[in-house]
Amino acid sequence: MAHLIFLTGTPASISEGSGTWVGISVLRQAILALGHEVTLLNATHHGVLARIAFNLRARFRLKKINADVLVGFDLDGVFVRKGSFLHVAAIKGVVADEASHEHGLSRLELA
Repeated sequence: MAHLIFLTGTPASISEGSGTWVGISVLRQAILALGHEVTLLNATHHGVLARIAFNLRARFRLKKINADVLVGFDLDGVFVRKGSFLHVAAIKGVVADEASHEHGLSRLELA
């Protein structure tokens, strides 16, 4: 079975206004149900600067994980250098379209 890494700076909570998180978590559960392994690396702080810092730190965290595929959601994973795994960019939506489905701080950051 495959080992995937999901890399996301999206708030890991529906209460924080993140519909994107719902899609990521449902996809993760479906892949786990198929018998694959999915390691989730997500940010604990949010905002544009925090997300950039999260992505810079991710380069070093990923060196310690042996996986087959890295899935970076939206722009997450942009600073990751080519490694021993396939790098997939999961562009989940156009920002203007996503903003209409978000609430709170998440919506403000997309505006």
